Amino acid sequence: MTNPPTHKPRAFRLPPAGTEAPAAPPPPGTETALADGVRVVEEPFEIVEAADGVAVPVAPRSRAPWATLLLSALGGLASLGIGLAIERLIADLFSAAPWLGILALVLLAVAVVALAAIVWREVAGVLRERRIEALREEALDALRSRDHSAAKAVVRQLSGLYAERPAMSAARARLTALDDQILDVEDRIGIAEAELLASLDRSAKAAVAEAAK
Repeated sequence: MTNPPTHKPRAFRLPPAGTEAPAAPPPPGTETALADGVRVVEEPFEIVEAADGVAVPVAPRSRAPWATLLLSALGGLASLGIGLAIERLIADLFSAAPWLGILALVLLAVAVVALAAIVWREVAGVLRERRIEALREEALDALRSRDHSAAKAVVRQLSGLYAERPAMSAARARLTALDDQILDVEDRIGIAEAELLASLDRSAKAAVAEAAK
């Protein structure tokens, strides 16, 4: 049960005795036409009072990405400085002795190859994580729909994901032997998880325990 709305007290000016009372204000919602096509609509006091207590949302101020621009500019300057320093070093080494310049070029090539290998390893790790996540979604879809063909495809892809690991060859062979057998979707995916992922979990726990010593 809600309480009836309360109104604040207001003062009204009464006309003197013997004079005509002023015209009553128009009811709420009526329009009054003024000059130049302007229209005035009378609103009830309840609407005005309710609007006074409503917080007007303010759009957040857009800020210029000065911090990002600063870091980008500093990173570009640092890269240019390092590049110019390496170029001058190699030129000075060639001026001092040609074999020193050649050695510097070889070392620079080794550094570039190592950097490319690091970048490729990180990219491959990200792609591998995405593939594992996609396999997880496919496994969940197969479990929900109880699709045996989809479950077999998930097990094959999961087995192929660890094909480059010799330690997983026995587990992969056991999964291949179960490919033609009639199994439930839950059992097939559960066996694949136990054969492949359980050994990886044990290896990870052993590595963590060894590192903690």
